[in-house]
Amino acid sequence: KLIQQQAAADAAFTAGQIDRLATVNQLETQQLQQQLGKKINTITEQTTSIWTLVTRADGSFKDPRARQAVSEALVRKQFADLMYQGAAIPQGPVPSAFKSYALSQADLAQTWNKEDIKDAKQKLSAAGFDTTHQYELKYYTPGDAPAAFAQIVGKQLQENLGINIKLVGEDFGTWLANSLYGGNFDGFISFPSIAYDDPETYISQWSDP
Repeated sequence: KLIQQQAAADAAFTAGQIDRLATVNQLETQQLQQQLGKKINTITEQTTSIWTLVTRADGSFKDPRARQAVSEALVRKQFADLMYQGAAIPQGPVPSAFKSYALSQADLAQTWNKEDIKDAKQKLSAAGFDTTHQYELKYYTPGDAPAAFAQIVGKQLQENLGINIKLVGEDFGTWLANSLYGGNFDGFISFPSIAYDDPETYISQWSDP
């Protein structure tokens, strides 16, 4: 049985039509616990899926400083607060669940997850980035979380860097074949990564063959 909307899944679970449910945040879990009490068992575990924003690497994004500016302008705590009531951890290339391989939060704050809006604005200007163009930010549908992530990203880029963002939701098949694999997007694409079971799969994405 395919249920594409989280609210519909919650309703089906509450009605006893399905036996297992993955909630999207703590608030949803707490609401179900209040409704169903001891009828349900809850298990909490850290996912190895990482919410990801990808830019193009040509055109206005060809200069590395433009891509660095985008990264530095994202306020990661806001994602955790708005999407997961604070119960989310900023990640690097390798999820923190793989403790022996992941970078520490201190290292991430100086590298992959550096946040500096003032420096980001300077880098974007130095890169000659065209802020007059409206850039697409593509995400897949249906589902509440991909849209929420894209909305937060779009608002931050508009407010922090002055980048004009147009949110474009696509059905998953079109998004996967045309946008993600086909590279048919003119600005940004966002998605949660697959939750792999081993760190090697993450590391291989950043290695030089």
